[in-house]
Amino acid sequence: MNLYESMECTRKRDKKMKGSQNNREDAVVVLSTGIARKLLHEGYQIIDIKPHKQHKSRTVFVFIREGNIEQRISDLHLLEEKRTFHV
Repeated sequence: MNLYESMECTRKRDKKMKGSQNNREDAVVVLSTGIARKLLHEGYQIIDIKPHKQHKSRTVFVFIREGNIEQRISDLHLLEEKRTFHV
């Protein structure tokens, strides 16, 4: 995908999000940078990136709720935990 196509996809997504009620049901929040990166590489679309409310040095990633994103986040979280405990 080239830059123009990427920008066009972003415009269409933004238009779609403005047309629907932009509420918490349309979004999924991810706190892990690693999981957010993997989701982006898998083609999930990000809506926003903002600072964490309580921990200003951390970042929150907001994704469009689409497909099986909740299940994928759960799977990636389990993989991350397994790596952490098997040091």
